[in-house]
Amino acid sequence: MANTPKRDKTREKASIVAAKNRRELIAAGLNRRDLLKMGLLTSAGMLIPKVGLSARPLTSAGYVYDTPQSRPTRAFIEDMPRLTIKQPVADASALTGPDPQIAPNLTGGESRTVAHQAYAQFPPRKFYEVHEKAFLAKSSPDFVQPSTLWGFDGLFPGPLFVARYGEPILVRQFNDLPNDNGGFVYKGLAGMYNLFHPEDSPYDTGNENTGFKLPSFPDYDINMVFNDAVYDAQTDQLAFDLFNLDGILGDKMLVNGKVQPVLHVSPRRYRFRWLNMGPSRFYQLSLLDPTNNTSKPIWQISVDGNLLKKPVQVPNGCRIAVAERVDVIVDFTGLQGKTFYIENRLEQSDGRGPTGNVLSPGQGTKILQIKVDGPVVADNSVNPALIPANQPVYFYDFPDTLATPIVTRTFRFERNNGQWAVNGKFAACEDTRFRIKRNTVEKWIFQNNSGGWQHPIHMHFEEFQTLKINGAAPSASGIIQAGRKDVLRLEHNMQAEVFFRFRDFVGRYPIHCHNVVHEDHAMMVLLEIDDAGDLKTNP
Repeated sequence: MANTPKRDKTREKASIVAAKNRRELIAAGLNRRDLLKMGLLTSAGMLIPKVGLSARPLTSAGYVYDTPQSRPTRAFIEDMPRLTIKQPVADASALTGPDPQIAPNLTGGESRTVAHQAYAQFPPRKFYEVHEKAFLAKSSPDFVQPSTLWGFDGLFPGPLFVARYGEPILVRQFNDLPNDNGGFVYKGLAGMYNLFHPEDSPYDTGNENTGFKLPSFPDYDINMVFNDAVYDAQTDQLAFDLFNLDGILGDKMLVNGKVQPVLHVSPRRYRFRWLNMGPSRFYQLSLLDPTNNTSKPIWQISVDGNLLKKPVQVPNGCRIAVAERVDVIVDFTGLQGKTFYIENRLEQSDGRGPTGNVLSPGQGTKILQIKVDGPVVADNSVNPALIPANQPVYFYDFPDTLATPIVTRTFRFERNNGQWAVNGKFAACEDTRFRIKRNTVEKWIFQNNSGGWQHPIHMHFEEFQTLKINGAAPSASGIIQAGRKDVLRLEHNMQAEVFFRFRDFVGRYPIHCHNVVHEDHAMMVLLEIDDAGDLKTNP
């Protein structure tokens, strides 16, 4: 793998032994109390830092991570897959099972328990059927055996949904996964969703000849799902360590399910849509020109919630935490025959979060090779560099944040007895911690007082705007807590104030840390939106 240090055979063997010992503890069904009695668990809930056991053994040099290494693989051998566009069925009658209805159809096999809230108001025009299922695939041709993955329609990443504003759709989803999960591994179940305006609108149409004139989908508008993984070197199965509560870092970097693939492009502008699916790694993604080890400037045009007001040039790339999304414009005009790399320049040595050190160009990890070897083609997309500097809004303006919140709520993301807590409590499926009144405005304060960890905080259902970071307005440039978002990168010793406007729908939703290990242990809060609400300030 490119940019990987030499393998330490002694430590590699020790890490394999340690991982085997941890798997045996799991297989024995020992609980936390058992492990405490055996002297194998610290009061903080971690395995004792012992070489041959813990993922964080303490040596004379300090903590040394004993995570097993994957089988060696070559970089830039396979082409990067493009996501499969999901196709609708002919009509509602073509769906497996009974016709859709507003109320839960329990006799027809549905598992949902609440009625559709706007089915009559927005009757679906397109119908989709998705099956979650296990399948076998190789992420690298150098793996000896295929890995067991879980995917929507047996694909990883899952199929790409493409829809337009004002076009209601209905998705019927089936859980065809095995009852025996074969061990907890991060197996997949991720996908993307592109949403365009109608082609005759002045907005984001997916056609570079209309609207905002962004590169046309699908030829020049490309989705990329980034994740890292570690594979058992003997079986090539994804390895997940239940005793590592910090977070899981992999030694293989994947894009669209392939280890360090290759993308072929033409010499013109492209729109890249980037998703970090984790499970625990943050990225600083930049475009490396290897001829002189410099970062080619790119333009960021979006954050999680939608487009920014206008493109922002990001010379050093985009910081992207787990579950964050950004769209960028990359210009390969006139660069026929050149090769570039998407490079991760953010230093991160464990699952707790990045150190904050951004490596120099060429010193990071090359994740994707981009070869400008396609034909010369027309390019009618807008050049972000030519948008006048005094034009404050090219895409969408942001909604105002002037309304007075009816309540200010505080959420402390913290560590509690070796697990992850919010306001001192662990998640429980039956525990709705607070209620929000529909059609109201609230201000929330997110606090991270633990110096060692970072938390990408994800809110389901509604987006927010960031008012302040550590008492100051968020930066209007770069990498950007501004804009409409549903993930907030809660960094070391940070306090963030965010503005929510809750509308339209009622129901139960979570807010949680999207470092998947923190989420599982058990950094999550369940809330409910209804027509009454409450005024709890510390849920």
